[in-house]
Amino acid sequence: IKRKTMISIEPIMDFDLNTMVEWIYSIRPLFVSIGADSKGNNLPEPPSYKIKALIDKLEKITEVRIKKNLGRLIDVSSCV
Repeated sequence: IKRKTMISIEPIMDFDLNTMVEWIYSIRPLFVSIGADSKGNNLPEPPSYKIKALIDKLEKITEVRIKKNLGRLIDVSSCV
């Protein structure tokens, strides 16, 4: 059975870039949604360069939807 799948990475926490991309690639989602911690939970967040690298790699394999709250961590205008 083929299912339509999406992945939500919210809140985004620090991650291993290659592992994250491999996992997402293996799932083959229709799209990935990425957002930041909007509840002030003080979670370990990745640096902006790592988030941008994740977005760049994911855009090569699926649609990436950036939530507005990610603007706290990166310049979201450069991701559109």
